[in-house]
Amino acid sequence: MKHKLLMLFVAAVVVFCGALYGQEQKGEVIGTVVLEDGSAIPGVAVECEGTGLVGKKATITTDNGSFRFMALPSGAYDFTFILEGFKTVKRTGIQVSIGRTYKLDVVMETGAIRQEIVVTGKSPVIDVRKSASTVNISKAVFDKLPKGRDFMTIVTQTAGLNFESEFQDGTERANGDYSAGVSFDGASSAENTFYVDGVDTTTLFKGKAGASVNFDFIEEVQVKSSGYAAEYGGSMGGVISVITRSGGNEYHGQLAAYYDGSVLSGANRKSLRINPFDADVAEYVVYPKDKMSTIEPGFGLGGYIIKDKLWFFGSFMPKFKTTERNGNDWPVPNPATQNPISTIFAGETHFSGSNIFTRKDTTYAGSLKLTGQIANNLRVSVSGTVDYEKWKGELPAVDGSGNVDKDYKKFGYTVPRFTVGGNIDYTLGNNLMINASAGYFKADNKQLVGPTEPRYYFLRSNSAVAGVDPANIRARGWNNYSDADGYQSRKQIETKLTGTFDMTYYANMGGEHVFKAGVQMVRVGVDKDSAYPYNYFRFYWGDNYEHSDANTRHTTLGYVEVRNPFGVVATVNSTRWAVYLQDSWTISEKFTLNLGARVEKEDIPAFAPGYAPPVSFDFFDKFAPRVGFAYDVFGDSSLKVFGSFGIYYDVMKLEAAEGSYGGFKWISHYYDIVNADWYNTYKETTHPQTGGLYGGQYYESRNWRVVSFDTTQPDMKPYQKNEFTFGVQKTLTEDWTVSGRFLYNYIVNAIEDIGVLIGGSENYYNGNPGSQWIQDRYDEAQAAGTMPNGIKATKAVRKYTSVTLNLDRKFKNNWLGGLSYTWSRLYGNFAGLASSDEHGRKSPSVERYFDGWFLTYNQDGKDYLGLLATDRPHQFKVYGAYTFDFGLTFGLNAFAMSGTPLQTEVYLNDMQGFYPLGRGNLGRNDFLWQIDIYAEYNLKLSDKYTLNFNVNVSNITNNDIAQRTDTLYNDAKINLPEQTLLDGWDYITEVAAKGAHLSPSYKWQYRFMDSIAARIGVKFLF
Repeated sequence: MKHKLLMLFVAAVVVFCGALYGQEQKGEVIGTVVLEDGSAIPGVAVECEGTGLVGKKATITTDNGSFRFMALPSGAYDFTFILEGFKTVKRTGIQVSIGRTYKLDVVMETGAIRQEIVVTGKSPVIDVRKSASTVNISKAVFDKLPKGRDFMTIVTQTAGLNFESEFQDGTERANGDYSAGVSFDGASSAENTFYVDGVDTTTLFKGKAGASVNFDFIEEVQVKSSGYAAEYGGSMGGVISVITRSGGNEYHGQLAAYYDGSVLSGANRKSLRINPFDADVAEYVVYPKDKMSTIEPGFGLGGYIIKDKLWFFGSFMPKFKTTERNGNDWPVPNPATQNPISTIFAGETHFSGSNIFTRKDTTYAGSLKLTGQIANNLRVSVSGTVDYEKWKGELPAVDGSGNVDKDYKKFGYTVPRFTVGGNIDYTLGNNLMINASAGYFKADNKQLVGPTEPRYYFLRSNSAVAGVDPANIRARGWNNYSDADGYQSRKQIETKLTGTFDMTYYANMGGEHVFKAGVQMVRVGVDKDSAYPYNYFRFYWGDNYEHSDANTRHTTLGYVEVRNPFGVVATVNSTRWAVYLQDSWTISEKFTLNLGARVEKEDIPAFAPGYAPPVSFDFFDKFAPRVGFAYDVFGDSSLKVFGSFGIYYDVMKLEAAEGSYGGFKWISHYYDIVNADWYNTYKETTHPQTGGLYGGQYYESRNWRVVSFDTTQPDMKPYQKNEFTFGVQKTLTEDWTVSGRFLYNYIVNAIEDIGVLIGGSENYYNGNPGSQWIQDRYDEAQAAGTMPNGIKATKAVRKYTSVTLNLDRKFKNNWLGGLSYTWSRLYGNFAGLASSDEHGRKSPSVERYFDGWFLTYNQDGKDYLGLLATDRPHQFKVYGAYTFDFGLTFGLNAFAMSGTPLQTEVYLNDMQGFYPLGRGNLGRNDFLWQIDIYAEYNLKLSDKYTLNFNVNVSNITNNDIAQRTDTLYNDAKINLPEQTLLDGWDYITEVAAKGAHLSPSYKWQYRFMDSIAARIGVKFLF
């Protein structure tokens, strides 16, 4: 029998092991039942029923009067306490959130059992057992507050969590990708993990949220920002979990429709740019506004298939967005007359055929969840989401730089995404619970139409080049098709098969212990076929070529860069494992120690076939202890003191592996331009043309993605963060809580590509910046005379310190609210896996921070640290909502925060990101603030039916504050000997001596806040 049980356990581990990250989907309620004198009452029957629970749960108090309900889904619950000879006690409206433990103590009086004491409204608020900083945003709360249609738009009300413009690039902004900019406690936006019903949807390359879920079909959003337990891994920032809605013993649902569009938004903001025909002129232009409309109809329905046994909830909500761009009204100059770019030529034809361009975006979003009580102690849930997006009809660039001959209506992409997951909870008695879960996430990105000719892109206009046919003059930024359309993208599939098997055991040994042990696994897969089938020509008209040997080549008409090859074709898989053990040990009912440890095994796959994993971390390479405490000072859940220390590791994103280990291929070839007739000259050909290209001298070829198996640090350490927290949480009244938290975290090791000049060319090594292995490479270069003597390998530094104060009021007597203040300091030389120094670039572990040793130095030849680009010393946040008795609700979200630091930047030796005067020499961007509002009116048609009208308005005051400032001093690079950089130099003098073109937009502000915009909706609730 013992052998059979052992085999059953092993089989369960094999079947249900899955995700790299364990993920809570339930909460729990514990407590004691006592007499008025405090003595325990054993044998009390305790029943639990509520909105999130299929059927009813029941237990009996132990000899010391304690009881426990494990694995309760989020929702409101009623607890009934029954014992012969005592008055029945009923506690109603106890709100349970995922990942939290609530203490519910009850006093019973002697009397007849039929006498019932009902206590309402006294729901515990503070989780006195946990040392993590967690915020749970329930449907009852976010339904009353301003928000977008995606769950990421609500989480930034959390203190210490910001949406940062410097972590969101232009494409992400255009697509409304909020997860691309979310920063937790100083971490970059590529260091978070995202779950939907326990399924890990974090993308493999960029570390963003891979799935979107509409608010209409969400039950709760949980945000973990610090101190979380050992079952969580792979996050250096925060953990965001979404729980979708479940059914119930009654049928409920809704029909809904939302609309937003250009008629409900303010005027376009001014845009900063360089005049397309005059590189010496910077200007602000207000581009004409597109005509846009979005209609989002849908429904949701929940109920039971078998009452008290099997529930369901399903939803479907497509979105139809149409954007129309009128080319007749664009601010396009006539190059023959050189009219100012700001002149608008109303009615002038710029394109052959129609000048009205239309893009249609269609999204099919849906969810389905089944929740079942198979037996009294066995609960099962299965859920899935789909988020299928398709767009067709590309829009030409609004500045008029697009190709007039392109057939825009044919271009587009399909982006199918879906998740599916399952969860089993098996409870044995009152002490043991077994959980098994599994999930699968898949995303793809397929191009509708591929390129048919080479791509041409103008980094400089050729309007001033002698001999150019006026018909072939192009503006700065002109291209015949977009960068994305240059790829023949047949597929870009990412898959993640995940799951977890763990056991939780409650024991009394010198206090109460909650032991939890788990085994986790993730299987990731990539199948990509996305590369340029034709040459990619980049024209730098009028510029000299700065060779990698630090000598300037004087060109004839400028130079051209030809990228060939450029793209990726690869199929890879990788399996990762993790094991964790943790204990929550409560001593004397008040003091809880949270102890845990996690180990992970991770292999980074080679994209080139036939190679072993180039980076491999064994279990104890990623040993992550977690220690925390929580002290219930008075033993009544009214005051908690807590603290924690933890070591956290990133799970490496595949961007570095794809670029370094044979996936993405990118070689650039450089030639002099001698023929002004580019239109008829530059055609498809092979490279390099060492004898010259169309008469233009060949300068060099540079492989920007060298296969780096032999340039990878053999003793590389994983990307690691250490974190300390200390805090206090106090219940002021039954409704109000106040809390404070001190947090300090810092990076121990980072992983980056590090550039070392050897033999006249830059070589890139994948490793830990500042490690001895990198120092050895520096020493080799110094011995060879290609790097100045005395340079020490710079270590990656990011230190974040904060103090946060919160005041929150739960919803009662028609209103809720809260406010927070955070003081913080973000200091170092490295933002993390996403680059705030590069305005949102996400190439985890291959950012530019250490591409050259001098990038962490100033012009005096000194290595330095400074305030990082998302440092905000002061942050204020306010939220609140009030519901009138006649059905009208008003909600508000607002924030105000310091502007981000600014520093002069120089384009030096092929690299941006050199700060000659260190960080912060130009002060800060303007103080940033915004107010969003929400209003809804519920018209009761009957007891069952309600008609809801709602409106959401963002930026109600229509602020136009700039979030960025252009700090690039020269927009044409200069090359200097590295010894000069170490000895000290003056950037103004050297740039002038080189004759490099100065950026005319230096110190000009841009990225102004979006104008006021509204979204209206109507829902029929039943």
